[in-house]
Amino acid sequence: LLDNPVAFTVILAEMASILIISALVLTLVYRRYEHAVLDFVGWCTASRRNLGFFTLAIFAIPIVLVLL
Repeated sequence: LLDNPVAFTVILAEMASILIISALVLTLVYRRYEHAVLDFVGWCTASRRNLGFFTLAIFAIPIVLVLL
């Protein structure tokens, strides 16, 4: 891949598309995203049970995805 000039073009196109999409999302829906994240953090820290569910999900979801 390093000696292939087409690989550079593919990576550059991927980086540019990610940059454009991320900039659009942050520009257009940042406030809603911010509120959703803060609401989720509030839910996670509201009780020990919610924090336990969140911690379990952090460990369980990657393990399940690796096993698939």
